[in-house]
Amino acid sequence: MSDALVAGTTVLSPSGQAFTVSDALSAEFEPGDRLIATDLEGLLRIPAKDHDTANTAVTACHKAFNDMGAVTNDQIIDFYHQFAAALANDEIWEQIQSVNKNDVASARRRGRSTTRLVVSDKMRQGMIDGLNGWASMPSQRDAVLETIDHEDFRVELVGAALGLVAFVFEGRPNVLADACGVLRGGNTVVMRIGSDALSTANTIMSAALIPSLVAAGLPQHAVTLVNSPTHASGWALFLDQRLGLAVARGSGPAVAQLGALAQSVGTPVSLHGTGGAWIMASATADPTHFEHVVTRSLDRKVPQTSLSQRLLQEFILLAKIVVRRIACMWWRVVKVWWIQLCSTRRCRSCGQRGPWMNHARHCCPVMTLALNGSGKSHPRSRSWWWTP
Repeated sequence: MSDALVAGTTVLSPSGQAFTVSDALSAEFEPGDRLIATDLEGLLRIPAKDHDTANTAVTACHKAFNDMGAVTNDQIIDFYHQFAAALANDEIWEQIQSVNKNDVASARRRGRSTTRLVVSDKMRQGMIDGLNGWASMPSQRDAVLETIDHEDFRVELVGAALGLVAFVFEGRPNVLADACGVLRGGNTVVMRIGSDALSTANTIMSAALIPSLVAAGLPQHAVTLVNSPTHASGWALFLDQRLGLAVARGSGPAVAQLGALAQSVGTPVSLHGTGGAWIMASATADPTHFEHVVTRSLDRKVPQTSLSQRLLQEFILLAKIVVRRIACMWWRVVKVWWIQLCSTRRCRSCGQRGPWMNHARHCCPVMTLALNGSGKSHPRSRSWWWTP
């Protein structure tokens, strides 16, 4: 932290890359701001206000995690049911819809996509089903996962909470229900949501989520929202060393930037790019099944394939199989189309219709070959010149 920033100053990133402070950055910089040097984006300025907002949210969520030790699994299950019931309440949902209409109108005025911003009945039911699904899942919290017995002692592997899980989400309201899944393992969650859906998210928090936490006996800040629309608040969030895991979802470059910031302070990351999936494959994977998985994953998203180094060679072999099969499939489609097309054409030489290959073999040994309209003929030519 510095009180002033001089234009022309050289700042080194952790990897040793040098960046120069511009006149514009020097003019924007205010006392209390923080300057971060990154390999991907160069120099980033985090205003003091955004840093304080993120720090306050993480501090509250960290205290809530310490209090989660006294919370039982039954209380966590009760929270999911309480939250689902609140979303099913028509009066509460009307409040959410009313605020969401303003968010949608604002996004449209700014030329933003509203495809996943609108709170629909389908989204509402999906959130409710997701919460009930979390409630029905067995928890590994304090569960004995593995036991190794020895003659004089026993070693047990016991499930434990990870800690604070931070999310940076794109602008869609239903991510609030998604993020609550980490509470099942005794963790707490602090998140920043895209500016398009921030007002809707605040309404869900105040009208449904926080009352459900309190009613179930969980700490009020077990789910905490960083109430800021700026990207800088997300940067500050991922630079906090108290996080146990940082999860970023959204566009590729922004996700990569957030991941680099979290990793620079030693926080494990999970980066989701544009929402694609990871495909894990091994040497024993069935090629046909693998082909089907890849083909179906291409419906809307390009799959991101994450493989360990030792499995890379097997994946390449399987990928080649998929490419060959897709190429053969398209060749068959094109061949059938070409035969059907030619079978309806008439030869200008003799006037007959039919597949051109059979016609060339059995009907006209000499066909008229149209070369740039010259009307030349060639004894070895096939019937390239067809008319409807």
